Amino acid sequence: MNKEMKALYDNDTWEVNDLPKGRKSIGVKWVFKIKYKSNGEIKRYKARLKKYLYGLKQAPRQWNAKLTHTLIENGFKQSKSDYSLFTESEKGNFVALLIYVDDIIIIGNNIDEIENFKSFLKTKFQIKDLDQNVSINIEPTNDDPIIDNITEYQKLIGKLINLTRTRPDIAYSVHCSPSKGIHISRNKTTYLEVFVDAD
Repeated sequence: MNKEMKALYDNDTWEVNDLPKGRKSIGVKWVFKIKYKSNGEIKRYKARLKKYLYGLKQAPRQWNAKLTHTLIENGFKQSKSDYSLFTESEKGNFVALLIYVDDIIIIGNNIDEIENFKSFLKTKFQIKDLDQNVSINIEPTNDDPIIDNITEYQKLIGKLINLTRTRPDIAYSVHCSPSKGIHISRNKTTYLEVFVDAD
C-alpha cells in the first residue's frame, strides 16, 4: 500500500480541492491481489486503489495523454497509421516504442541510446524494466534452456506476440514456435471445436 501511495504522490496524480456544491465524491476501495508465476510460486503482492483511479473512464486517457506529451516533448514522433507507435531518429540512431495498455516495448539500433531513454522514462514515470537478453532457436536443441523454463518461454513469446503488431514478417515464426502451437486439422463435422488456455 505504501509503494502504491508513493507512486501516486511521485506522479502528482491528484490535486486536493474542495468538492463542488451538489457533487458526490467517488468511493474508495483497496484491492489486493497475489500474482503467481506459472509454476505456482508467489511472484508478488499487489495493492491497488480501485475506482478512485483505475476504475475511472478517463484514467487510461489521462495516462496516454501524459505519456504522449512526454514522448513528443523528448523528440519522438507519433505514427499516423498506428497511434501506439512512437519513433525517434537522430544522427544515425533510431529508437522505437510500441505501447500496449501499460506495457512499452523499446527497440533500436543503439543499446546506449535505449538505456539513456529508459533512464529518462524513469525520471518521469514509475517503471519496471523487464528487459532480459533471452533468445530461442527456431529448431529445439538439447542446449536450449528456455524451452524447459516455462515462465521465461511465456514471457518471450508474449513479447514477440506484441511485437508482431508492427512486424508481420515475424508473425508466422512466433505463432508456430517449436512444439508449442495448436494443431488445427480439417474436420468433416459442422461443430465448432475450440481450445482455451486460461493463461
